[in-house]
Amino acid sequence: MPQSAISPTPIALKARPPIVFRLARSLSAMLSAFSARRFLALAVFAPFATAGLASATTLSFSEATGRLDTDWAVPLALARFDPTLGTLTQVVLRFDGVAFTDAAVENLGRAPGTVSFQNAVDFRLDGLGANLFSFGVTNSGVQALAGFDGNTDFAGSSGYTWGELSAAQSASTQWLTGLDAFTGPGMLDFQAAATAATQLTGPANLRSRIRTSGEATVTLEYTYEPAAVPETLPTAAALAAGFVLLAGTRRRLTRPEQS
Repeated sequence: MPQSAISPTPIALKARPPIVFRLARSLSAMLSAFSARRFLALAVFAPFATAGLASATTLSFSEATGRLDTDWAVPLALARFDPTLGTLTQVVLRFDGVAFTDAAVENLGRAPGTVSFQNAVDFRLDGLGANLFSFGVTNSGVQALAGFDGNTDFAGSSGYTWGELSAAQSASTQWLTGLDAFTGPGMLDFQAAATAATQLTGPANLRSRIRTSGEATVTLEYTYEPAAVPETLPTAAALAAGFVLLAGTRRRLTRPEQS
């Protein structure tokens, strides 16, 4: 008896991607998870890595006398450092003085001659129970003149006007210890002073016009470490959430791939 042909029943096979593609997909997932984990670590822990790292900050106060004809003495006051801002580490005190001279001369003699002058202003700053700074600032001039031309006008061949001359000088000092004297409420009192003297040489018959003025500025610069800012509850909550996300990422990264 002839055997009938039996057609085989087709079996549906689940297609699997080649192993190369599966490896590439696994590697891509690992890299993505690693990148996400690194981003989360930076986002969560960066604020804590920088917490407590406070850079030095400076705060300065200045007061000036304004321009005044010499001689003068002017009281000045500058604020002390507020300790609630942080820890004071350095104090710098600066004193600036500017001298102004308006000078003119006229030779009244028959013979020509040379005129010269020196106008010196001595600046001084007192405070903290001591003399802090003392220095001199000088303006000067030299001019050859003919015999008197008949006009007392500080011009022409026998006269000369220098106009306004100016010169400046400054000095500073610093403290790294003994900073309690600069800390607390209230003001620090100083006194700036300026005295002037002029030396004039030339012919015996000479007319001159010299006016002297000056101004001074006192500056206190405080360098301090800002007070630390306490961590807030939202930051702590963000830290806890970050740990949860990192843990979840790690589980996904280590979970074996199902076939």
